[in-house]
Amino acid sequence: MTLDFGVVRHYRAAPPAVLSIGGQTMGTHWQLRVAGVAAERLPGLQASVESLFACIIAQMSQWRPDSWLSRYNDSGAGSWHPLPPDAERVLSTALELARETGGAFDPALGAVVELWGFGAAERRHEPPEAEAIASARACSGWRRLRIDRPGASADRLLAGQQGDPDTRFALPAARLFQPGGLRLDLSGIAKGHAVDRMADLLQAAGIADCLAEIGGEWTARGRRPDGSPWRIGIEGLLVDVNGRHPGVPLLDASIATSGDDWHGFAHGGRRYGHTIDPRSGWPASERLASVSVVDHSCMRADALATALSVMGPERGLEFAEQRGVAALFLCRDAEGGGHRARRVVMSTVFERLLAGHRLPASSQMSDGKEPNHGKDSTDGCRSSGNGPGR
Repeated sequence: MTLDFGVVRHYRAAPPAVLSIGGQTMGTHWQLRVAGVAAERLPGLQASVESLFACIIAQMSQWRPDSWLSRYNDSGAGSWHPLPPDAERVLSTALELARETGGAFDPALGAVVELWGFGAAERRHEPPEAEAIASARACSGWRRLRIDRPGASADRLLAGQQGDPDTRFALPAARLFQPGGLRLDLSGIAKGHAVDRMADLLQAAGIADCLAEIGGEWTARGRRPDGSPWRIGIEGLLVDVNGRHPGVPLLDASIATSGDDWHGFAHGGRRYGHTIDPRSGWPASERLASVSVVDHSCMRADALATALSVMGPERGLEFAEQRGVAALFLCRDAEGGGHRARRVVMSTVFERLLAGHRLPASSQMSDGKEPNHGKDSTDGCRSSGNGPGR
């Protein structure tokens, strides 16, 4: 699918005092809802958002052969590659989360993902041979990644892009080593980063109250015009007594969903989803239909939802409780009807969110330790985790 920004554009009020713009990007849709903004500002905001997307896609798209990521993946062993600012920020966070999740999230699994026919690779309809999986795994893995930073952080480089006079000139770029055959796949984190950046762009423009989304991943800043929090509906939450979906309240927080209902194939009586378990090189267990995570960063929520999907319901819930992660697991009940019968399991922090508590300022992540292993009343409905973006 080609990335033609602005192919689908709309300017509409929904509801009164909340203005909305949107379009297509990364193989899915995007939208932005803003409060307290004059309608004549919308065309300029749309142009700025689309320019931001073009920059991110030029760095991290798997579908563009001329992107920075594609050039790195196709490069020879022993080569060094300057890291553009967005890619450095995403990869730094990805490596941090790879350590914290014991490798359940792995940004260097591209060779295995492509072998299974997911991402930008040609689709397949049966599992690869075991030997091919072993070969792809041998050249993959986050522990093979090596970043050299001469002294400039991604945050400072991004500030330089935006015109900070202290960081515009002569900053040495970080660089990434290609050990040979390693292929990055940032589809489980880059879309969340783009959502964060979209909200940051609005904040820099003086817009404090907004709701940003790409393909079912959301970031909320500020509040609705009536002072209430923005709300996002996700599959698995019960409706209220009026038949409405109450949704998850977001106060300066983000939500992302990872699920295998949307990308995969069936073979030999089993369905193979697109979420790959780095520990085996095979798709993660069918027992989880989806995982939704709330975090202050949509980029982190995006990656954590993928990691918890890989861990499975029991280990994933244990991890979420230990680390203070707000997570909702939509589990398939094999005894009650296979893929159709589902039950919901939530972490304590997620339950507290639904009860009206704010997301804690910080979780217990980043401790340096690796684990063992009618009308909806929501502003956004059915966070769907549309899988890898383009």
